[in-house]
Amino acid sequence: MSEQLEERPPPTIFRRERAILELAAELIGDRVALATYQPAPSQGPTFEQPYQGIVSVPNGSGTVPASYLIGGTSAAWPLSVMCRLTCDATVADRTVAVELRGGDGKRFVVAGTQATVAANGQQSFCWHPQAGSVAWPIEDVAIAPLPQQHLLPGQSLAIVVWNGAAGDVLDEVLVSFRYDPFVGES
Repeated sequence: MSEQLEERPPPTIFRRERAILELAAELIGDRVALATYQPAPSQGPTFEQPYQGIVSVPNGSGTVPASYLIGGTSAAWPLSVMCRLTCDATVADRTVAVELRGGDGKRFVVAGTQATVAANGQQSFCWHPQAGSVAWPIEDVAIAPLPQQHLLPGQSLAIVVWNGAAGDVLDEVLVSFRYDPFVGES
């Protein structure tokens, strides 16, 4: 008698479970990296209105950017980008930038900040269009302007650590997007 293996989809971690895991990691003292992939929702032929969504981007490091590929059938307009950089003991000042990249991976827009993070330091960053100039109105968050540019399906948004070290952790990466119906070339 042969056994048939049941095929199951990969497990889904919902917000409640994610919050419990993050709280457990905080209480234990270990950092748990929970990567998620959330492509732009696919639109049916009757969907004609823009909508807004928040995307949790997989963590990055000092040498690997946190990156989000625009999928689906919507153009995405970044409304805000938030992240946190925790540096290892490597002696060097780091900074963080948002890059918009074409389908070939080449960047076409860069949004940086003058805020630097030293060895063993931690700093959160927030980019949004109405930021004006770089500021630190809250002690642990540097705020910087975010250029406005549509990202089409196949393009990406990446958060990059400059002068980073392999042990640096780029986490708590959230991007608020406005998705607009997109009609490609025919």
